[in-house]
Amino acid sequence: MKPYICMILVSLMFSSIAQATIKAEYVKPKEYTDIYLSGQPAKREINMFIKEMDKFFAKEDKKILKAGHTLELRILDVDRAGESDIKYAPIHEPRRIIEDVTRVRIVLEYRLLDESNQVISHGEEKLKELFTLTGSRALKRRQTKLYFEKQLIRGWLKTLYDAH
Repeated sequence: MKPYICMILVSLMFSSIAQATIKAEYVKPKEYTDIYLSGQPAKREINMFIKEMDKFFAKEDKKILKAGHTLELRILDVDRAGESDIKYAPIHEPRRIIEDVTRVRIVLEYRLLDESNQVISHGEEKLKELFTLTGSRALKRRQTKLYFEKQLIRGWLKTLYDAH
């Protein structure tokens, strides 16, 4: 019975080690500048966007944040890469048309907290960048959902601790 108790104690000890976490809240996504593919139900598009971004944040939190830190995000607006257009697709299936150069814009508020929930930094960011579809990663860009949106946020996350 003693080895079993030791295993429980060790697992409790490791589970109490502070994890880095990104928590995202999507504020009024129905009002975002551009989150949809034309022809898709709004709820479906919003759910797809949130699910994909939450998966992204779950991967990035341990790469970017220090142990025990929490980043709280409030996504206020999104203007996705490209334009949604139904007329170019076969059988009028919705598609997102992305030109050789595309702009992505995301507006967010953030609070970065340390392990004792003290605010390290906070603010509002208006992220925007132009991306190109040329180069060696062009195929990956086309195959990865929300590639440009994730790249924009990833770039910002890498600068999160720069001022501190």
